[in-house]
Amino acid sequence: SKAIKEYESIFEYRSKDIEVVRTLAELYNKTEQTFSSISVYNILSELMERNEDIAEIQSILAELNEKARDYPAAFEAYKTRLGIYPTDVQTNQKLVELYIKLKNSPKAIETLLYMLTFVVEPKVLLWTYEKLIELYVETEEFEKAIEYSNKCLELQGSDKFKIRNDIALFNLKLNNYDKGISILEELVMMSQNGYDVTVQLAKSYLEHNEHEKAL
Repeated sequence: SKAIKEYESIFEYRSKDIEVVRTLAELYNKTEQTFSSISVYNILSELMERNEDIAEIQSILAELNEKARDYPAAFEAYKTRLGIYPTDVQTNQKLVELYIKLKNSPKAIETLLYMLTFVVEPKVLLWTYEKLIELYVETEEFEKAIEYSNKCLELQGSDKFKIRNDIALFNLKLNNYDKGISILEELVMMSQNGYDVTVQLAKSYLEHNEHEKAL
């Protein structure tokens, strides 16, 4: 608290001193004075000349504005950073998460599809596909969910049993009964402890009046 008071006094006559402004912003942040921190980081961003410094501060501002629930300002900060580093994976991921949080599925999907134009790391690709699948299920676009589930199957580290089970369920949602049932039957034969998939298969038989198979 004493340090903040000292730096506030110094700031009054050295408001263009980058180190003074940065330290005051960090102190406000450290003491959870979020709105004061945002205000001073905005000043610091305007003082910066190098793009990498501006991008770093915008990343901090995005997180602080999210914390303060000023979502328009958070979006603006993320977009400013992406204007400098458009293919920055972490920033795009955070932007997607914010769109999802605010129930803006179209913009989340748009950002994820953009990420597919430059993402190559398997772990990030898997994350991107999984988010797309979740959103397409939410919007009941099951054909798209199947498309990206099949892409997931090709990636190392993906849960292939779960993905194939999901593909079966998506096909059943689309009334592709034979295809969905066929996948479930294969999974039941493959699994030693496939309780859930066995129950799902039985329910699917019942829904199509195949009572002997269900039994």
